[in-house]
Amino acid sequence: MSTKTGSTEFARRRRRDIVIAAAIALVAGVVAGTIYLTSDIRAVTSTEAPKTALPKNAASAPTSLKPLWTQPTDGTLGAVASARGVVVTTDEHGLIGRDPATGVQRWVYSRSNRDLCAVYSSDVTAGTQSSAGPGVRGIIAIYRHGNLCQEMVTLDPRTGARLYQRTFSGQLDGTLISGGPYAGWLGHDLFDVWRNPLIRTRQYGNQPASNEPNSARTGCTFLDAAITDRQFATVENCPQLSFTLRLVLNWPDPGDPSQDKDNGGTVYTSKPRTDIDTGATAARILGITPDRVAVLVNAPVTALVVYDADGTVVSRTPTAAPAGAFDTTGPTPRTTLDDVQYALLGTTLMALTTANRTVKVTTTPTTTTTAELLPTGSSSAAPTVTDEERDTPALAWQRNGVIGLPGTVSGNVLIPTATGIDVANRIEGTTVRNLTVSRPNEPTRVDLRVIGSNLVELRGGQVAVYGIVR
Repeated sequence: MSTKTGSTEFARRRRRDIVIAAAIALVAGVVAGTIYLTSDIRAVTSTEAPKTALPKNAASAPTSLKPLWTQPTDGTLGAVASARGVVVTTDEHGLIGRDPATGVQRWVYSRSNRDLCAVYSSDVTAGTQSSAGPGVRGIIAIYRHGNLCQEMVTLDPRTGARLYQRTFSGQLDGTLISGGPYAGWLGHDLFDVWRNPLIRTRQYGNQPASNEPNSARTGCTFLDAAITDRQFATVENCPQLSFTLRLVLNWPDPGDPSQDKDNGGTVYTSKPRTDIDTGATAARILGITPDRVAVLVNAPVTALVVYDADGTVVSRTPTAAPAGAFDTTGPTPRTTLDDVQYALLGTTLMALTTANRTVKVTTTPTTTTTAELLPTGSSSAAPTVTDEERDTPALAWQRNGVIGLPGTVSGNVLIPTATGIDVANRIEGTTVRNLTVSRPNEPTRVDLRVIGSNLVELRGGQVAVYGIVR
């Protein structure tokens, strides 16, 4: 009797355990399903393409253009193009990578639960560097999360495969810029800088939280910025410091040497290189090199001023202000092609070349200098003079009647105008020929990109591609 009762009790408990386990499994499944249905993972659509060969550069400048295809794109986000072999159109949530010769869809990346803040490509020339190389390359997409542009991903231009991703606190009014191996998001008072693999090297400005006190900059509005290998420059309106605009030069990476010779050039710092009062109420950055920056200022007279990283004025060249030169909001539209830097001010394109100059640099040791860092027999109070090479930007030429940033083919620059494209010598700016292009709706801004033997026109809400005929 007791054996039968025990067996019955065991069976009853076993059935109860099975029911409880099933209930737990059901609840877990519901929770997992709910998480999946509402997750970022489910919201992502990613269709990759096989890797293709890099496009071959056109052998010579075009004598005419052959229309190939057009495609609408989001009017606010626009389209981007990578010289590594893709044209990317956009909609509210995603990107479509298209074959530059045909417009056929090659890959897709989309997030149905997030709106795009910006899409960008710094691949203006194909080069030899991999998109996963040391610089921030490839197609950059930044998505909005709440009140921030927060979620960032880079994609391989040829396949659409995800390379790297990260989060950051990007202000909604920000703009993506790039230079050297860096990319950055410039907001109205906060600037984030990254290198690959999307590692943030600097956060400069009005920081949400900071462990780099020297990077904090409050009470200033950022009006323009540029970045290159060894520095980034910002034009700032800081009413508490001066009534005129300031030009601040910073290291893009605190891992860069501060170049204090008294410290052996081994000090790593987030302290600005220099903070300059421009004496102007309007200023635009036209060009930047590792140690110097060229800025167009409106006072005391309109001039192109080249500043050294130590804050000294290298040159000040009076110049007539292009129409609308200081009307641009956000960073000055710029691109670098074949070592020439181009800046678009209103409807004037300004081309800057770079000359290498040897200068004498005097370094006065600071009170932080220690005897261990000085050569034998040196005094901590003795200044030293050394020769250094400085790349110095200089205005080569400027041209009016331009409606966007140029492209380059075989040493020539292609300049968009209201009636078509001017083919010009990149060093002197002289016109070689004019190519007529018909553009419906007469867009006011057209940027050019060259992908192999194809010329891409980025027209805001439309992209148009032409074959280069030689």
